[in-house]
Amino acid sequence: MRRMEREFQAGVERALSALRLELVRGLNDGNVGQLTARLDDEGVTRPFQDAVVGQLRRVAVAGSEFGREQVEAHVFGVRKAVEVGVWELANNAAAQWAMSYGYELARGLVQTTRDALQAEVAEYVRNSETIGQLTGRIRAASGFSAERARMIAVTEVTRAFAEGNMVSWRASGVIQKRRWNTNNDELVCPVCGPLAGKVVALDAPFDGGIGNPPAHPRCRCWITPVVVDDSSLLRPAGIPVSRQLRITERGRIGEALDRGLVAIDRVHGARNLPELPIAAGRLPDFVDGRYRSAGSRGVGIVISEEASTRNGMYALVHEVGHYLDHAGLPGSGFSSESGELAVWRAAAERSKAVNLLRDMRLNPKDYPGDFPQLSIYPDVGHLDYLLDARELWSRSYAQYIALRSGDELLIESIQVARAHRIYSGQHWDDTDFLPIAEAIDGIFKGLGWLR
Repeated sequence: MRRMEREFQAGVERALSALRLELVRGLNDGNVGQLTARLDDEGVTRPFQDAVVGQLRRVAVAGSEFGREQVEAHVFGVRKAVEVGVWELANNAAAQWAMSYGYELARGLVQTTRDALQAEVAEYVRNSETIGQLTGRIRAASGFSAERARMIAVTEVTRAFAEGNMVSWRASGVIQKRRWNTNNDELVCPVCGPLAGKVVALDAPFDGGIGNPPAHPRCRCWITPVVVDDSSLLRPAGIPVSRQLRITERGRIGEALDRGLVAIDRVHGARNLPELPIAAGRLPDFVDGRYRSAGSRGVGIVISEEASTRNGMYALVHEVGHYLDHAGLPGSGFSSESGELAVWRAAAERSKAVNLLRDMRLNPKDYPGDFPQLSIYPDVGHLDYLLDARELWSRSYAQYIALRSGDELLIESIQVARAHRIYSGQHWDDTDFLPIAEAIDGIFKGLGWLR
């Protein structure tokens, strides 16, 4: 989204600059009175309008394409082909919306520019200024500024992307509702804060009569599709995961291994997984679990024989997440690193927790840790590890199993991780995690692991 905002802003800046140059070309004392009237000349304003519409069209079609990916992942399965004509029509509808709304938007922007020009001309007359001074005023006017272009870009990218989403969701015929999402942090405004997490019918307004984002200028909220409100309706399908794994050494942590597999089986099944041995064993200090692989083949999972029941159980579920990423999900290698899990990846990357980790990575000195009279800063290398796609997936999977199984020890593990004095962002709060959980629901439904 930020890339689209930057491209949109650059396009609007170029268009505003060209419009400004056209307006001041040939300006003299004799034609100042006709300056604002030049904005009625389509030859003057049409290039600006076309530029705005072109930017909107690009974003709306991107929103439609992403809406398609969401539908396919949530409903039909990961990357499963749906009738191509449906999506072609959706993209055409998104482009048509951009044409219709875009010219209306451009006319409104031109009117705002007209108002700004009238104010500058009034100052020119009042102060008996020269044409050179008026030209300087116009060049510096807020109506042509980079800041105005940025405000337009942020607001309209949010709008066009959401409208593109909606076009594909309607075309699918299966998306019933939509959810309002915010970054869920201290920057969320009083308008959007109460809307966070609200679910309404697909074409119904949110509270206060608000349609889709943006709710105000510079709004960066977004919407996600809702197929089934009650995730408890989902049931495991396929073969229980525990039957496709083999505990070869229980050691002192047999209870943790058994309980972890029970929690997984309670949530989802799987199909045609290669058998993988699981064993209690010796691992380095502070390492509770490890998934071992050789090339494209999983070799085994080792859980530390020194781990507590809670830590051993969490470690098992976490490492099974790596195993599924490597051997069970679509794609070659680790699916989390490919485009196969695009909807999950987008949900994770937009989450508050992941953005907190990113900010820690960029500004570690801003996060001294929660220690009395001590400043212990986050380790950049460990943050790179936490932000790695494989680790993001396995932590997502572990929290997903905790959430959907309701196992108290797993839930406690997540709570402990969230309370970490430095790396609190390694797991998500409940609201922050909801879009990620729904994305995983969609992936597993598409694979036949849920029904």
